[in-house]
Amino acid sequence: MIRRLFYLLGLAPPPEEEEEVEDADYDQIEERRTRLLQSPAPQAKVIICQGDLCAERKEELAEALHKGQIIFLDLRHSDPSLGQSTLDFVCGVAYAMKGHVMRLSPGIFLAAPRKGLLEVWEEKGEEEESGD
Repeated sequence: MIRRLFYLLGLAPPPEEEEEVEDADYDQIEERRTRLLQSPAPQAKVIICQGDLCAERKEELAEALHKGQIIFLDLRHSDPSLGQSTLDFVCGVAYAMKGHVMRLSPGIFLAAPRKGLLEVWEEKGEEEESGD
C-alpha cells in the first residue's frame, strides 16, 4: 500500500503488480518527482524593511512583491510622512496585484502579493471555549 502511494507521488518505481505504465501517467509521475525533489528557491521568501530605509528602497520592495515575496515593514521609527508615503506605495503595488496588506501593530505591516498568503487566526476567549 505504501509502495503504491509513493508510486503515485512519483517517489518510487512502479510496483511489481503493475504491468504497464501509460505514457501520460509516466509524464505526470516524472513531473511530480521533479517538483517534489526540487531544491528550494535560493532567494528569501520574506523581506524585512525597517525605518527610513524603506522609503529609499521602494522600487526594490515593489520588485520583491512582483517576485512573490512577502514584505514585513517596520515603520515605527521612521519619519511619519516618509513612512506614510512608503506604506501608500507598497499598498498600491500589493492591491494592484490583488494582494493584501495587514496591519500587525501600530507602525508594523505585512504585505503579500496574493491575498491567500496571509490568514488571521483568532484565539477563542475563555468564555467561548467553556460554552457559556
